[in-house]
Amino acid sequence: MFVGVGMLSAVAVGCGLAGWWALMSVVIASLLAAVAACFVHRAQSTVELISTDSIVNSAWMLPIKRLFIAADILVNVVVVSLSAQIFGRYVVPGHDELAAMALIGLLTIAVSAGLRFSSAIRLGIMGLLIAGALIFVTVGLAVSPANTVHPTSEAGLGGIMGSIAVFFPFFLLGYLAMSRSESSGKAVRILRILVGTVLAVGVVAVSLYQRDAVGLGLSATPLRDVLAAADASVLEPWLVVVVVVATFTAAIFAFRQAITRLKVLSTKENAKSSRVQPVLFLGILAAAFVFLTSHFLAPHMGSLALLWLAAGLAILESLAGAALVLATALASQDENQGEQNPGD
Repeated sequence: MFVGVGMLSAVAVGCGLAGWWALMSVVIASLLAAVAACFVHRAQSTVELISTDSIVNSAWMLPIKRLFIAADILVNVVVVSLSAQIFGRYVVPGHDELAAMALIGLLTIAVSAGLRFSSAIRLGIMGLLIAGALIFVTVGLAVSPANTVHPTSEAGLGGIMGSIAVFFPFFLLGYLAMSRSESSGKAVRILRILVGTVLAVGVVAVSLYQRDAVGLGLSATPLRDVLAAADASVLEPWLVVVVVVATFTAAIFAFRQAITRLKVLSTKENAKSSRVQPVLFLGILAAAFVFLTSHFLAPHMGSLALLWLAAGLAILESLAGAALVLATALASQDENQGEQNPGD
């Protein structure tokens, strides 16, 4: 579902920056996210030793740990805000800010009530999103583009790197969600990574085939515009269903992950309190992101700002997670050597 949210928004920026090189950007972002997810997942397990491990709580490692937790919380909150904005623009155009706020309110209530998805429901959601991507790719390839002369978009190294950056957070959060799933084995996770990457490449390819990179870069709802370009507006109701499912489920997972990390920062007394307080705090923070980007930036620039913010936070989280894992391993090694050689 996180990759689905990325395709609904990052396609515009990624293609606008890199043109056809965006296909390579998707593959590289997926590979980098798979590697980063290994470090971030281990770092998330490490910070849970906050009350028991003296190494993790040592003075020189506390700043790394706090930076990692803060980035982890914020990237998930930003994805909640971005999902709400995407929901508003695709489902309730013209009243997108109100719809985004309403969705955040609904998410806050749902998470406060302890909403969770069973394995069967998650498989159904995954099947729906895969079917939506396959239909989009099939229709886009079956219909010849109306405009066969597309303005060229010169993509330099900076454009390609920027394209990789905007796709990266959605692959990272998606792979982290898979890592936390105890029901899926290593082979299943690898298969999901391959399927997600191939479908993402297909969606980007069809988008560039039907519309030029410049036009996509200026679009607030790129996949809807691609369907219109392919004279397939009849499929818009199906796209709306996909948008609702993708944004709601991704926001729920991101919301819950942010709450988990926020509780790590809390004291034992706060950790025993009701989940309502952290949920309300994060809900207000997510709504604030939507409000600020909607009122102080141009309409199309709001989602763009959240995209870049999510990209920066995801990169920061990955670097801090890698530093925390490596520092913990080195500190543990030094401690073990000290225990083996007490007389030195």
